Amino acid sequence: MKFLEKMDDYFSTKKKSEKWMIIIATVVVIVYFLSTFIYPYAHASYAESKKNKQEIQKSIAKNRHYLESVTKDENHDFYMQKLDKRIAEKKRTLLQLNHKIAMINTKLKKISESLFSKTLWSDFLNSLTTKAKIQNLDIQYISNTYIDHNESFGRVLEINVGCKGAYSDMIAFMQGLEQSKLITEIDKTTFLVDKETSDIIADIHVSVWGINH
Repeated sequence: MKFLEKMDDYFSTKKKSEKWMIIIATVVVIVYFLSTFIYPYAHASYAESKKNKQEIQKSIAKNRHYLESVTKDENHDFYMQKLDKRIAEKKRTLLQLNHKIAMINTKLKKISESLFSKTLWSDFLNSLTTKAKIQNLDIQYISNTYIDHNESFGRVLEINVGCKGAYSDMIAFMQGLEQSKLITEIDKTTFLVDKETSDIIADIHVSVWGINH
């Protein structure tokens, strides 16, 4: 209040023209202060705010565009689900191809096993005595006949094995013959019992199938 009273006392002694001079000078100082200090700061703040606003709007537009690009019928995950589906289909196709490759390998293996040569013939005949010995059987005779089919599939070897031993050992021996790498078939057997030892006397007819080469 004292400050205002002092101002009143000060202006009461001044002429009207002097009062206006003081008022105008004060306004000029205020305008100068505002234009020199306040306005540049306000302008810079406004420009920075405007720039930030534009960047935010740009980011929003970019995100909106992305959402629109991956959205169909309001499903934001549509294209991701579509991509996952395609990946799953590729995996199924790969599994099918692996299965086909495995089947082809199996068929090739069977074909290779069906290719019969005199070397395989000799090896198979030699294995008969080994298999019989493992099963404690006594080999009495082995006869064989080689059949040439001129490179067509069919019986390529017929074998008769005469052996003697326990029944369980005889069955194990026959199972071993059928589990050979070659394509074998026991198509005829004759069993007799030795009355003195109760052993089985067997005549086993084995056919080997394949392709002559």
